[in-house]
Amino acid sequence: DINFGPNIFDNDENLDYLIEELKEFIPHLEEIRFVGGEPLAHKGMFKIAKVVYDIKPELKLQICTNGSVYNKKVEKLCKENNVNFSLSLDTVIPEEYHQIRIGGKFESTYSNVDKITNLVGRNKIMINTTLMSINTENIIEFFRYGYINGYQIFVNTYSKHGRTTSPDWGLHLLPFDIKWKVIKQCEEFLKKDLTNNYQLQLNKVIKLLS
Repeated sequence: DINFGPNIFDNDENLDYLIEELKEFIPHLEEIRFVGGEPLAHKGMFKIAKVVYDIKPELKLQICTNGSVYNKKVEKLCKENNVNFSLSLDTVIPEEYHQIRIGGKFESTYSNVDKITNLVGRNKIMINTTLMSINTENIIEFFRYGYINGYQIFVNTYSKHGRTTSPDWGLHLLPFDIKWKVIKQCEEFLKKDLTNNYQLQLNKVIKLLS
């Protein structure tokens, strides 16, 4: 495992220094992206959002989150800032979710997704999945969930590299009959009246499984 050491921005002095430097650039920015690990679990995310709100509240904040965190600070963020969310959910099947997200709480996460949606609107949410042997058989249910709720969707390509704490969930482990079944489900789903986003992502699944 690679150990990157402590986050230097856990230190308030370092964080405040970063924010002071950032203030000069905020008026000229169109978007700030917050990604991995979990931005909503770090105080820096909210301190920066507050400064953005004070200087340029219309500035787009793009946040990649797994949906596990929802509290008053997140609620305030959703109400005050121009926030778009990229939600890494992987599956809508509880049994699969608990295998992928060790220690995760399925019902809590999807409740948080609903709360965030109600605050920012469906058009500001994209749901993500990484297609793996563990979630492929029910991946069409992920598409149905996104389609019914009006979310954009994105399918990531799985790589074992860097996943040192989980088993190999590569697509090469899937039996042919499951791959074939899912391909047919995707082809059937493509007959719906779909946006380009859904057409592209369904065809990506077909290609990955072919």
